[in-house]
Amino acid sequence: MAGEGETEFKTEVTVIGRTNHKNLVQLVGFCNEGQHRLLVYEYMSNGSLSNYIFGDSRPNWHRRMQIALDQGREIGKRLLERIQEGGIQANRVTLPCTLSACSHGQDEEN
Repeated sequence: MAGEGETEFKTEVTVIGRTNHKNLVQLVGFCNEGQHRLLVYEYMSNGSLSNYIFGDSRPNWHRRMQIALDQGREIGKRLLERIQEGGIQANRVTLPCTLSACSHGQDEEN
């Protein structure tokens, strides 16, 4: 079990350490000494998306959907830019069923 936690920690450091996007928190540093592990992220003056949409003063359903769509569009634009720059190969990007957003387990007809 301890090895599993170590692997998850190293994966988190590697993935977040390589991620660079204006809407994703940056990893500032980390500590991994024996049983002690710590991830240090940049300060988020406006808080996180999670705190905003699931917190006590969360917006109504329509506003939460608007936020999710806006974030999705931004991520999609960045992905397209990375493909065009050659940073990501287009053959490594999966297409969802029916070429629109759908969750896993849905039939292609839905």
